[in-house]
Amino acid sequence: DENGALAGVNIYPNPTKNVINISLGNMSTTVNLTLTSIEGKVIYQENNVSENKVSVDMSNNSKGIYFLKVEANNQSKVYKVIKE
Repeated sequence: DENGALAGVNIYPNPTKNVINISLGNMSTTVNLTLTSIEGKVIYQENNVSENKVSVDMSNNSKGIYFLKVEANNQSKVYKVIKE
């Protein structure tokens, strides 16, 4: 399994109009989440997340491409999120 701890992560709906839901599957450890704009500006950040599902309201953000970095167990993966 090439993604290890991050294999069960699911982000929906993507593309989104307002809210993205981040499902962390059966994560057994805490997770750090960072959502940045394409320019690198941090839109949302939460550390030591232990819930299995997190919702992020993007309704005040402009349309475009964002990057969600999910970090757990010294691994990280970046997901592209599109705001319509």
